[in-house]
Amino acid sequence: MRIVALHGQLGMASDWDHFAGVSQRFGYELDQIDLWDYLQAGVCSMPEFGRRLTAESGGESGDGGILLGYSMGGRLAMHALLSDLEIGCWKAAVIVSAHFGLSSIEGESARREVDDAWEERAKSLPWSTFLSEWNKQPILSASSEQLSDRSMLEGRRVEVARSFKCWSVSEQEFLLEKMKQVNVPVLFIVGEDDKKFYDHNKEMMDSLQLENVRMVSIPSTGHRVPWEAADSFTEAVFGWLASL
Repeated sequence: MRIVALHGQLGMASDWDHFAGVSQRFGYELDQIDLWDYLQAGVCSMPEFGRRLTAESGGESGDGGILLGYSMGGRLAMHALLSDLEIGCWKAAVIVSAHFGLSSIEGESARREVDDAWEERAKSLPWSTFLSEWNKQPILSASSEQLSDRSMLEGRRVEVARSFKCWSVSEQEFLLEKMKQVNVPVLFIVGEDDKKFYDHNKEMMDSLQLENVRMVSIPSTGHRVPWEAADSFTEAVFGWLASL
């Protein structure tokens, strides 16, 4: 069985290299997607991304496998699931540290201002300064050393900046009601120390109340769960897959 892995904001396909080796031991092949490829030609909305990934990953053949998405990649993974309601390409999904979207116009406007500022920083700041500012965010600062060097991403500066526009949470529809239509098994994983996302995911799970949807929280772990707590993350993912 194949797992299709989507990295996060300022991420790279290689972020999943360690997990790829672990996946092989459990009998899974990991397809590590470079999300920046989808922004090379210009703007690509989240619904459009979902349709494209589903079509490229098997489409009507039903061979898509299992979706795995972290943070921004988790939000994009939800859109891929929603593009597949009548096709049956995806068999299951693991969504890590991801947001369902904002439920108010005021929240969307405030987030738009934040991401507009990040877009401008990505375009104009020296790359090392931009990376430093990104990792100083409270949600990430405790784990900035967990991921590989981002300096090589400077060559994707245009695509990274573009992602703050078309893949911003402010551009994302609030997905709670739509996710109720997804009938494949979905596991949401969040770090217990990632309070904002833990509380958000817990509230969404209480609202969903679906037999096919489960949430697992990883103790003593922040936003970057797959790298901060690699062993616990692996246990959660493959333990859940084995139970299906």
